[in-house]
Amino acid sequence: LYSFADGGTADNLAITPLLRRRVLKLVVCVAASANVSAAESPADWAGFQWDISSLFGAAPPTHRSYNKNNTVVGIPIDLFNRKLQVFPTEAYDELFYATGTTATGGPSHHLANYTVLTNPFQAVFGGWQVEVLWVVNQQQTDWEQALPQETAAALARDRGDQGLVGGIVQGVRQAINQVGVGGGSLNIKEYPFIPTGKADYSPGLTALLSQQASWQMLQLQPQLQQLLSDTV
Repeated sequence: LYSFADGGTADNLAITPLLRRRVLKLVVCVAASANVSAAESPADWAGFQWDISSLFGAAPPTHRSYNKNNTVVGIPIDLFNRKLQVFPTEAYDELFYATGTTATGGPSHHLANYTVLTNPFQAVFGGWQVEVLWVVNQQQTDWEQALPQETAAALARDRGDQGLVGGIVQGVRQAINQVGVGGGSLNIKEYPFIPTGKADYSPGLTALLSQQASWQMLQLQPQLQQLLSDTV
């Protein structure tokens, strides 16, 4: 038998190994657990999305998404921040507002430069600049409005209301029970906020997630070109 494990929330986004190797340009794709546009404040989203905020030392001390002991996987929040912080805390709010603004319609993203901070827990030595393109998975109306009619209908059905695609599915509501993706209900009421620990993605859900991810990267071609333009 072989013993193995994932990151165990040590660094879900796998940024620290790259900083340890002084990689100068990063594209960070985040499978968000919460809608940044619906967050009440930067601190509110920081509590839901602690895998991002802790990299800035910005995970809040208390939050409604934490367990009753205000810990993340048993680790006190102040320690969790210290173990993961590699970017300046003051840069977190900018990331929150930028991704919230760009989430309207198209890909939620933010291109930024950071001074890397030394973190002995992660064996990261700071004092140098890294450029990061953040790509945060959110509901994207531009993509949803381009879906085939039957796919849009199935998505609306599983969400339980018309949601962002309400205008598209009008006129096909009577056919909803006859259409689907991957052979039936997608069972994705919270799409695209799908837990990464889910191990039984349906073919329809896999198709939606992969196609949305591909679409958003194609839409971000200018940002990717800018990120890579001055690569030595």
